[in-house]
Amino acid sequence: MTLDPLWQPIDIAGVTLRNRVVLTAHGLGASTEENLISTQGLDYYEERAKGGVGLILTEAQNVHRSGRGLARGSQEGWKPEVVPVYRELAERVHRHGAKVFAELGHIGPPDDNTIFLDSFRALLSPSGIPALSTNEMPRAMEEQDFADLLEGFALTARHAKTGGLDGVELHAAHGFLMHTFLSPATNKRTDRYGGSTANRCRFIIEAAEAVRAEVGAGFPIGVRISFAEFTPDGISEEEGEAIVRTLHAAGVFDYFSISGGNLLTVHNQISPMGVESGIWCRSRPGRRSSSDRTCRCSRSTRSPMWTRPRRSSPPGRPTWSAWCGRTSPTRSS
Repeated sequence: MTLDPLWQPIDIAGVTLRNRVVLTAHGLGASTEENLISTQGLDYYEERAKGGVGLILTEAQNVHRSGRGLARGSQEGWKPEVVPVYRELAERVHRHGAKVFAELGHIGPPDDNTIFLDSFRALLSPSGIPALSTNEMPRAMEEQDFADLLEGFALTARHAKTGGLDGVELHAAHGFLMHTFLSPATNKRTDRYGGSTANRCRFIIEAAEAVRAEVGAGFPIGVRISFAEFTPDGISEEEGEAIVRTLHAAGVFDYFSISGGNLLTVHNQISPMGVESGIWCRSRPGRRSSSDRTCRCSRSTRSPMWTRPRRSSPPGRPTWSAWCGRTSPTRSS
């Protein structure tokens, strides 16, 4: 197996990446008191650009004030004050030849509504099922909640584009709000947002459509999903494949970032050394592995797609997320 394609450029909706090495979104704990990216965070991203990565994803930028609370260091992209911070981030990353997208998200059920007294509120969720990480009882989202959050996704995407960032990614993985809509374990709704795979994907698709209406063409929109939750009642590999195909059919996503796990299976998100190497890539008897299914989706949908299985790295060297699936240097529009 050759890694030569990893170093080839690729085009995503008009944005050319110099290679296919991706620094996926992850929390830094580097925020200002105003919940913006701090100087420490900007320095961190610039160093990754210097190191040669093709694409950098920021940590999740909350799209609405109702998503504030999981940690004092959470970051908020809906505030207008974020635009000059994004502008500095873009300048720092671009001067070293890399691109940078903002990840847009909402914490949802695993939030904590007791950290900030000035924003005490009911947590949002699809069906009022609490996250085991906090066991706080959320409420099911209503029509106005959907309208408010769709506006927040569009607003935060506008801030990213105005600030000179190159694209955005919707965070629909790891037990946060959008993920809980996708999962049959946490979405028990009986309206148009629950039940079938298509209905459980609806909120994510509507958010992407709101973003596209705000930013126009030529500005990539991706989505990060948990392809499998590794729990009996959650998203299976078969359902993960169905979700990817449903989201792709909507025609609003330019790429897919494939992750896995939920709040009960964090060890499959950030795998310690005790987790067997290649858990994502090894097929079981009579079944395809998550990697098999991911690459099959990439080939059949013709969409750029990447994943992040655990790999051993020499001491002191980071483990990067690598491109999965397509090997041609450009993507057909």
